[in-house]
Amino acid sequence: MNIGEEVQKALRHYNAGDYQQAKQVCKRILKQQPDNAEVLYFLGVVYSHLGKHERVIHYIRQSLAVYPDNPDGYHLVAMSFQAQGQLDEAAEYYRKTIQHNPRYAEAYNNLANVLKERRHSEEAIRNYQEAIALKPDAAISHYNLGVIYQELKDFENAILSYKNALQYEPKNKQILLMLGSVLEQQGQIHWRRESFQEAARIYRELVEDDPADYTAHTNLGKVLQDQEKIAEAIAFYRKALELNPHFDEAHFSLGDALHETGDLDESIQHYQKAIEANPDFTDAYNNMGVILCEKNCLDEAIDCFQNMLRLDTHSAQAARAFSNLGNILSDLGKPGEAEQHYRQALFNDPSLSKVYSNLLLSMNYNPRYDTGTVFSEHLNYARQFAEPLYPPYSYSFGNEKQAGRRLRIGYLSPDFRTHSVSYFIETVIEAHDRGLFEVFCYSDVEKPDEVTERIIRLADQWRDIARLPDERIAELIRADTIDILVDLAGHTAKNRLLVFARKPAPVQVSWVGYPSTTGLSTIDYKIVDRYTDPPGLGEQYYTEQLVRLPDSFSCYLPDKEAPDIDVLPALHNGYITFGSFNNLAKVSDDIALVWIQILQALPASQLRIKAKGLLSKRARNDIMEFFRRHGIADERIELSPPTHSVSQHLAFYNKIDIAFDTFPYNGATTTCEALWMGVPVITLTGQTHASRVGASMLSNLGLTDLIAHSPDEYIQIASTLADNIERRSFLRRKLRGMMAQSPLTDAKR
Repeated sequence: MNIGEEVQKALRHYNAGDYQQAKQVCKRILKQQPDNAEVLYFLGVVYSHLGKHERVIHYIRQSLAVYPDNPDGYHLVAMSFQAQGQLDEAAEYYRKTIQHNPRYAEAYNNLANVLKERRHSEEAIRNYQEAIALKPDAAISHYNLGVIYQELKDFENAILSYKNALQYEPKNKQILLMLGSVLEQQGQIHWRRESFQEAARIYRELVEDDPADYTAHTNLGKVLQDQEKIAEAIAFYRKALELNPHFDEAHFSLGDALHETGDLDESIQHYQKAIEANPDFTDAYNNMGVILCEKNCLDEAIDCFQNMLRLDTHSAQAARAFSNLGNILSDLGKPGEAEQHYRQALFNDPSLSKVYSNLLLSMNYNPRYDTGTVFSEHLNYARQFAEPLYPPYSYSFGNEKQAGRRLRIGYLSPDFRTHSVSYFIETVIEAHDRGLFEVFCYSDVEKPDEVTERIIRLADQWRDIARLPDERIAELIRADTIDILVDLAGHTAKNRLLVFARKPAPVQVSWVGYPSTTGLSTIDYKIVDRYTDPPGLGEQYYTEQLVRLPDSFSCYLPDKEAPDIDVLPALHNGYITFGSFNNLAKVSDDIALVWIQILQALPASQLRIKAKGLLSKRARNDIMEFFRRHGIADERIELSPPTHSVSQHLAFYNKIDIAFDTFPYNGATTTCEALWMGVPVITLTGQTHASRVGASMLSNLGLTDLIAHSPDEYIQIASTLADNIERRSFLRRKLRGMMAQSPLTDAKR
């Protein structure tokens, strides 16, 4: 055998793309010369073209054992390890490549790719930069550096890297798409309109260059949607689907846009089509679940989130599904299970401050937690999310220090709409003395309604902050030179506590929306009263200083649609009907067992429960089974889902004789509604603000005999009131007038 001729034959086969023949020739040579380093290496190269990575590693390692000074050999072994997902081994061989050739630019780039995948971001960046220093015209290295900067949300450097890559490959579609995407992200997070505009320009150029590019059409739709040009965005999504009816991203984005327009049914259809095109499209499951929640299809929403979690339980995307599922479980009266889901979401993605707020809210519902534990968790929230945003101690405000000038008060809320909070703040805004105060409302309401319109007319200045990032809101408040900024949400849904962490106003206050501390040292005061927070009871569990109003900490606005009060239901039913219209998360097993004892003591009595969670068949079955297990027949329990209007909801109070308050988280709006409709409320008071709201409201009406201090006393009050028809008849006639004349509705006071 002429070895030289055989090597040339192998090369001819290789150059012709006939890798099988090249392999056979190399193997014939190696039978004669098994230690031929050149042929061993060449055979490894041939196997790389055949996709046989184990064979590549085997033969090139043999080659390197004979001739170790071959950087290309180390590099090829590294790429084969990387292709097999053996990243540690790949990194080792890329480093050996660089050791044997410190100017091997591709090895630096590929090592950086491995390090990026292993989340060693800083080291990856250094290696990309080294690759670029050695080969500045390698667009791929600039591009890869841009990708890692984008993942780290270092948008300025990502944009610079992509633009550097485009200097060498100006028509590279992938680089242009990524530049557009990072500009879009920058616009979303920092609310930079110029970033959206530049992204739109790039996508429009791609569409013009290639009108059949359905990806560019979809991306252009996304950035137009970011700019709230929904109709135009929808047109581009539909065009993308004309070009490719099975493009999952276009169906998904069209579903998002239709959701914004309120077309929930077609939105769901497009999420379903996205899933048909891509059964692993986890975000489509999640977003469809959110819309099903809005449609009050709670059981179907649960199925949707669970389907997503069957595909993925460990990612940051899965965190959203855990959180959303937690919200539904809370509505279904399962705050303990909800808490588990919130904790799993935070384990997956510790950056989710809103999920941590949901966790804190759920802990307030749980009677198993002592006050110290709940307080400690609030402090943990502040340490993790708020403290990094606190301004320096030397921070100063531009507010004029002029005696006698009007103070500027800002109210910040996501609930300037038909919501419980609006019942307790609308008349307060109206009642401010405009000679002393100028009232600003910072509204985070995405879907305004008639309540929103009323409050807009009451405010001196209205600021729509929906969609604005926290940083921009804080800047806006500083620019308005607000003197006193009031938070009306606490840790409830869509809160903006991280605006308050930035301390945009010199005095900051928590009020009405949340029954516990915020945990933030930048919020100076919390407004309470002597009933919810008696002096000496629990001040150590607030980071805020308590300010006690003289009578009631809140002021209720009765609804103008409230129907007339009917006669006592017991007069025509012949039995007492108890009721609770609080959300199910407040109905702890402990208080439900107290209700059962009352039903057992009054065998003819019935209980009516009305709540959003009762839209779920699972929740209804669980509740009925709970009462059955304790000997209460099905016909004594009536479960009602929400009604379509406020007047219909209030009319339900005409069907009950006595309302049950919840514990350890009392009702507020529901208690006021019941009292306004002439229905007495029995409350169990505890040691926390959340468990003393009922006591505050009843004390302000002089109805202290309806305040229980133990479960046994709660049962006794219910039995006594059920037996006293004269007392119930009197309250039926007089409660509305008592409310109207009490501090509970005195906005001026």
